Amino acid sequence: KVQVTPDALYLNQGRVRDATGAQARFNGTALHRSFQHWDLDFGIDATSEAIQVMNIVPTQDALFYGKAKCRGDINIAGYGPDLTFDAQLQTEKGTEFALPMDSQSDVAYANFIRFQNPETETESPRTARGVFSNITLNLGIDVTESAEARIIFDRSVGDEIVGHASGHLDLTVDDFERLNLTGDLKIA
Repeated sequence: KVQVTPDALYLNQGRVRDATGAQARFNGTALHRSFQHWDLDFGIDATSEAIQVMNIVPTQDALFYGKAKCRGDINIAGYGPDLTFDAQLQTEKGTEFALPMDSQSDVAYANFIRFQNPETETESPRTARGVFSNITLNLGIDVTESAEARIIFDRSVGDEIVGHASGHLDLTVDDFERLNLTGDLKIA
């Protein structure tokens, strides 16, 4: 059900479908002043049926690829240029992801990953690049043993480790520039 008022759009108990036909409930509010100064709050409830949340095809320069089917809650909220995606997800059968180590041999990639000792280093100030929205992504992912993980060392000869993964990962992406991944993942 959609309700439209002069200063808001309300979506109540809508349904969304993924590319595989799985459904989730959708609720949301979009407040505005003369179609400016938007205040957004949307929620996707995928607790009753797993939905596809990732479908990235492999490419030569891909840092990761695969498909992920998950259950959980997703919230998208923001005001003005700030937008935050929060999700607490659990992987389900059909989740397959790959980490190709051979695509990461580019010298430019070495600058992409930085190992930091939080006890001795402080954060350096960042300068804004462009006039993009301030987007933050916060994911908590419970990886179940039904998830298949592949670490690919050399695609040309099929050198890879394949197993089922389990554990918990927390991923934060800040303005699509700073990535923080913490947690434990076991591949057996």
